[in-house]
Amino acid sequence: MFVLNHIVKKFMAVVMVLGILFTSTGTFAAGVENPLYVSLQLETNDAGEYDHFSMAWKNPEWVKKKLAAGEAVDFEIDGKVNDEAWSSTRGTVYAGQLTKDQANDVKLEIPPESFEHLKNVDIMSNLYSFRVRYKSGGTVSPYSNPIAVGYRPSFSNASAWSKEVLMEASKNGLIPASVKSDMKKEMTRQEFTEVIVRVYEKVNRVHLVAGKSPYRDANNEAVTVATRLGIVQGVGRGKFYPDSEITREDMATIFNRLLTVMNVEHTQANGPRFADHTKISNYAIEPVYKLQSLNIMLGYNDHSFRPKNNASREQGVVMAERVYCFMQEKY
Repeated sequence: MFVLNHIVKKFMAVVMVLGILFTSTGTFAAGVENPLYVSLQLETNDAGEYDHFSMAWKNPEWVKKKLAAGEAVDFEIDGKVNDEAWSSTRGTVYAGQLTKDQANDVKLEIPPESFEHLKNVDIMSNLYSFRVRYKSGGTVSPYSNPIAVGYRPSFSNASAWSKEVLMEASKNGLIPASVKSDMKKEMTRQEFTEVIVRVYEKVNRVHLVAGKSPYRDANNEAVTVATRLGIVQGVGRGKFYPDSEITREDMATIFNRLLTVMNVEHTQANGPRFADHTKISNYAIEPVYKLQSLNIMLGYNDHSFRPKNNASREQGVVMAERVYCFMQEKY
């Protein structure tokens, strides 16, 4: 608990500094200034658990004048987690009305129930962002610059089903820079090989030196290392086709080679056959069902495997994380 409190305090200090340095100092739209010097702080509940946030800001002169004249000035706080869309795009904001006591400085807590993503706050795994704007009569100010607390995921554009596992894969260092920008994109043979080599090196706690590439069309260290280990192979005539997309059955075959290289004994695959079993290439049948029996590579809801489909980056990394966890438990 001491370590967590120490980390949280460091976060709060950094957030306050960032709030002063990088938040808006006045963005004008038709002469309307937005909230100034916005800051964010993590707060505790009655049980001492960090579970919600508070925001503070200073009001510009036009807001002070309206409040002094008895006119209503509302605020709207917008929020999001990681790289998801702002909650306002779904019609959800935390709104309220400023009082005369808040004419100069505003500080208020954001109730946990205000936003869906605040039900379980975890700053060690997520980045929480907020921004605020004014509404008064027909006047709407721009939003302030966003301010955030937490860890930013080292990947983007991931599907909901994969995010939790991808966060773990990121912590374990299994996501190379080459795939971070778009996890839904189809994965290439070279990208997948980079992930595979990371699994091998993390499990064995080594860093391998590549040496000279055996291919005419690939000079990637991971491809060279994986080839020398016997995990991947070329396509003939000294070529690897690094930029070609990798199919699900080829991914299964390479995962199987990885397990073999790491001395994992063969597991008898007695699970049910996939609905499209006849579409699986002969060379991939044993690897596919071995990985199925190990709960590493599963099929779709209709019990198909879709062996010829190109695999996405998130599929490749999620399965790599499963292999990594399997090896951690085994050894």
